[in-house]
Amino acid sequence: MKIGAQLFSVKVMCEVEDGIRETFREMKAQGYESVQISGFEYDAEHIKAYAEEFDMHIGLTHTPISKIIEETDETVEEKTEIKLWEQM
Repeated sequence: MKIGAQLFSVKVMCEVEDGIRETFREMKAQGYESVQISGFEYDAEHIKAYAEEFDMHIGLTHTPISKIIEETDETVEEKTEIKLWEQM
C-alpha cells in the first residue's frame, strides 16, 4: 500500500512552477509515495518529470466535467502524459 497526499490542501504552494517541484520534494521527504493533483494549473510534462524525479505516483486528479466533455482527447492525452493510468 502506498501513502498519498492530496495537494489541494497545499495548493497555495503550487501556484508557481518552482513551488510545484518543491511540494513534490517536500511530500517525498515527509514519506509520501503518491499524490493527488488538484486545485492548481499544471503542465503535464513538468508534473511527470517531478513525479519521476522524486519517485512519486500520481494516483488521482480533479478534472471538471465540462473539460472532460468538451476537451475529451486533450484531457486523455494530459492524463496519459502524467501516467495516471498506470497501476500503483
